[in-house]
Amino acid sequence: MALANSEREFRHIVNMVPGMIILSQPDGTLDGSNQQLLDYFGISLDEVQDWSTNGITHPDDVQVNIDTFLGALKSGNPYDYQSRYRRHDGVFRWFQVRGQPLRDAEGKIVRWYGLLTDIDDRKQAEDELRRSQALLVAGQRLIRTGTFSWHVETDELILSDEWLRILEFEKDEVVTFDRITERIHPDDVALFAGKIGAVREGDEDSEYEVRVLARNGDIKYVRVIGEVIIHRNGNRECLGAIQDVTQRRLTEEARDQLRTELARVTSILSLGQMSAAIAHEVNQPLSGIITNANTCLRMLAATPPDIETALETARRTIRDGNRATEVIARLRALFSKRNIEFEDVDINDAVSEVVALSAGDQRRNGVAIRTHFGDRVQLQQVINNLLRNAIDAVSGVKDRLRSVEIQTELGGDGQISVAVSDNGIGLDPDGGTRIFEAFYTTKNNGMGIGLSVCRSIIESHGGRLWAEPNQGPGVTMHFSVPSAEEASITAASQ
Repeated sequence: MALANSEREFRHIVNMVPGMIILSQPDGTLDGSNQQLLDYFGISLDEVQDWSTNGITHPDDVQVNIDTFLGALKSGNPYDYQSRYRRHDGVFRWFQVRGQPLRDAEGKIVRWYGLLTDIDDRKQAEDELRRSQALLVAGQRLIRTGTFSWHVETDELILSDEWLRILEFEKDEVVTFDRITERIHPDDVALFAGKIGAVREGDEDSEYEVRVLARNGDIKYVRVIGEVIIHRNGNRECLGAIQDVTQRRLTEEARDQLRTELARVTSILSLGQMSAAIAHEVNQPLSGIITNANTCLRMLAATPPDIETALETARRTIRDGNRATEVIARLRALFSKRNIEFEDVDINDAVSEVVALSAGDQRRNGVAIRTHFGDRVQLQQVINNLLRNAIDAVSGVKDRLRSVEIQTELGGDGQISVAVSDNGIGLDPDGGTRIFEAFYTTKNNGMGIGLSVCRSIIESHGGRLWAEPNQGPGVTMHFSVPSAEEASITAASQ
């Protein structure tokens, strides 16, 4: 009775196991199972015995079952493999199959115990996860975007495969910020360090662009976007992505270069046309001036001198000189294409438009531009010239973050002032007084007319333009023009 009760209890325990248990003799003959196995297959244990031929084992898995099970019977070692078996309704499901031998006191195998655990749901989840990961990797590769996770307190980095590919790290490499900094272009190291430091100090969002040195010496342009999240324990994690924008940036630079060359060629052609027109139109009065001057000399050299005729030829010389002046003035008006049109201008809008138009120069030279907040086109021409000069001034800076600052202000005297500051190379004492002279330039490829034209424009608007050296590196260019209210008061008083 005790033995029967023990067997009943053992069978109850076996039937409660979340899996299918099967018992085998040392030669592999099945001689027992729990109820779950019989319920799953819907056949008797004798029919289960023919598992290799009766269709309950998936055709693709039959050989794996035979090789693994028979190999274990021969070696006496436990077995562990995965296989699909058909349920009583015809559906195949994945199982983890494990077996252990039971040995007697002399070590001889007297029975095999097998356990079949249903892992189909887990298998499908793993397959779906692998497909999702494959799609994610393919998507990141397609759009040239890699993702990262940075635990700010510990500096732990979790990097996607595409992130590693863009920065050319191997999968088994230990990536640290020092290693990343080694890949950053020397001129952008200060920018990169500043952005990392800003996140450490509490910034929650970050977006910037840096250049990366490839292993073959090429330069990659990489755009970085990051957002900080705060976990319940107070730790901060920066989640973000990097995108390889090299092709787009090279295309933009080629476009900007083409636009610059086109503008230069157009200017040369316009200058050539204007020169030809001036030469053609001025040729006749100049010929008259020479002729009259020679006649005047002959009249004065005569004996006695013919004073009356000499005076008349001198008058004709003056007349032809005035004609030449009028011709030049008329041609300048013709090539300027329009008269100056004065109108009320929102100086902040004008500055913002110029900053947007100069985005290509900013990115190409790695310059950070900050803004603090007549004739619109001409005023924007002045701002654009000052901004381009500032960008050129900081392009050679390598030991600090290159920056340009634009500030507008309404003064108490009714004047609107605009200041463009840079932290570039600055001006020498002589250059500070001569930069507004026509044809004087501090650039190797400059023409020396930009600031001269700017001063003329500002003065035509009733304002003034001047330069001041900064306390630190660089220079600040100022100009001021009357506000609309001040201009109307001045006009009324006149």
